[in-house]
Amino acid sequence: MHSGFWTDRPSPVPASFFLDRQMGATSGGDFLEALRARLDRDQFRVVSISASPRTPSAQEAGVVGFLRKPFDIAALEAVLDEHG
Repeated sequence: MHSGFWTDRPSPVPASFFLDRQMGATSGGDFLEALRARLDRDQFRVVSISASPRTPSAQEAGVVGFLRKPFDIAALEAVLDEHG
């Protein structure tokens, strides 16, 4: 993970995070692990996105939903409505 990514100043927590499973320097799983170490997991929900043909179980990955890229607005809205 990039140094200096987190700061010590308080800031609002987004209601949702959308994490790509492959993010370059780090993975979505690594980011999620760091996020959960810093924040109460009841404060936010996480949706995983990927172009991979393999779909992980949302429960296994610790996320509320999964979107396969490319996805459209209707798919995004459906995931958010389901886990509102």
